[in-house]
Amino acid sequence: MTEEFISYEQALALKELGFDERCFAHYNPNGVFFWKILCSDEDCDHTLSIKDILEHKADNYIEAPMYRQAFRWFEDKHNLFVNITTETNVNEIIGFNATIVSWKFSPINLGGFMIKETAEITCLDKLLELTKMKQ
Repeated sequence: MTEEFISYEQALALKELGFDERCFAHYNPNGVFFWKILCSDEDCDHTLSIKDILEHKADNYIEAPMYRQAFRWFEDKHNLFVNITTETNVNEIIGFNATIVSWKFSPINLGGFMIKETAEITCLDKLLELTKMKQ
């Protein structure tokens, strides 16, 4: 399930660009992924409400957004949009195409990928690069 979340390096870069939204997980200062959700057991209940989870912020920890949350942040803050489409052949998926679009420039085609997660990683890296260049 953690493959839905951006990497530690990407989270650091996103934070440097001003990302400050709360997430369901975070990284400690050593880059180790942690869920903010605590499990309950029969002896002791350690569950948190959604509000508590989202408001929880540990010192020196970096928020770990899911790819969709990071992409939405780039849409809202920088007018950069990710478009990952599926390539099909008859009744099977044969790959994924990734493009970054904006009203600021012509679409950037990042090529085809066999795995959707690789397309997401590549798109986020390109969004980080484009946004850093603007600053």
